[in-house]
Amino acid sequence: ATMARDDGGGDDDDGDVDVDECELDAVIARAFTSSDASTTEEATARLDAYKARNGFWRACVRLYGASGRAETKFWCLQTLGDLCGGMLRGERGQDVLSDDDAVMLRTAIGAYVSEAVTTGDANAAFVKNKLAQVTAQTLALEYPARWPSFFSDLVNLLNLGAPGVDMFTRVLEAIDEEVVATTEAGRTSRGELAHSMRIKEAMRADGSLQLVFDAWHQCLTHFA
Repeated sequence: ATMARDDGGGDDDDGDVDVDECELDAVIARAFTSSDASTTEEATARLDAYKARNGFWRACVRLYGASGRAETKFWCLQTLGDLCGGMLRGERGQDVLSDDDAVMLRTAIGAYVSEAVTTGDANAAFVKNKLAQVTAQTLALEYPARWPSFFSDLVNLLNLGAPGVDMFTRVLEAIDEEVVATTEAGRTSRGELAHSMRIKEAMRADGSLQLVFDAWHQCLTHFA
């Protein structure tokens, strides 16, 4: 089972890019692991050029699942986080993803979270932390309008034992840092404060705040 459900729509290929994922995986590896400064610099420049291509984030969605390298998974998540952040800040010429792209993004994030729980310690902690952060950023972008079940999906992780509790806790902490906290997190613009307030109001209105509170109490009672 995945945290997010595919609720219709297909992949929108408009602006998609043709990327050799094996080559991309190798470039990411060189950028992260090479001991040669010029090799690292060249690989980093190539990655920046990739990221500048319209629709490149879709290749990251695919590569995350295909690669066994923790560094690749981290970089793909970072790219998806940049996408969400750019959308939230209005830096990409549009306020939201298309419906089809939104389905693709949240279905992928939900699947990654479920996989991280299923595989447990096989995933590096820094990858799980980045995944939690990107999950929170996706929440900020998609909840409540296009992912109204986000918090019930998240709470369902608790049915998966200790690994589910671990991921649930990481995501909650990331939501606090990425969405709930504002001034203390350096988000002080009128738009950022208003967006945070809208999400908190939606959580109160649809019962998600109480759901999360009850789930956290369950964690303390059964897993502390």
